[in-house]
Amino acid sequence: AYGDADAVAARLRTAGHRVLRVVGSDAPMALLRAAGFTPIRLAPTAGEATPVADALLGPSGARKRPHQLVERLFDPAMTDPVLFTRADAEQAQIYSAIRENARLGAPGPRIATLLDFLHLDRASSQAYNAARLAQLCEWLVQIGGESPDSAHLATAADEADQVNELLRQADA
Repeated sequence: AYGDADAVAARLRTAGHRVLRVVGSDAPMALLRAAGFTPIRLAPTAGEATPVADALLGPSGARKRPHQLVERLFDPAMTDPVLFTRADAEQAQIYSAIRENARLGAPGPRIATLLDFLHLDRASSQAYNAARLAQLCEWLVQIGGESPDSAHLATAADEADQVNELLRQADA
């Protein structure tokens, strides 16, 4: 699917799925599925020129990945909502630039949010993450999803476990 994620997203969209593009490795995929979305990774396309991103972010220099992502996000064909995570600092910067562009009424993605997760094993981080997940659930409902309940979450987690087992078997 990641070889041509755009084609997969188009096929799923045509089949009636609510596609949600994801930028970040720590997105809660089971939660997104439980809310009725089909999450598809949005990856940069290597080797392409990045004139839109260069104008928005400045010259890329050695940092090609964020510019390639911005270029993808500003492609008029990219109409799916986008969930960013803070898996790395570049993603938060990209989200901030896109949010500001939308505030100014400039072209670009209109439906996007940032999930800020902490990866520290302590009670304050868990409370922070719970609040961020509640905000994410509200956003998912606002953009046409369903409020994920325990049954939908359990089903989505079971499906993810089955897929992971198939992948392990394929690697063996």
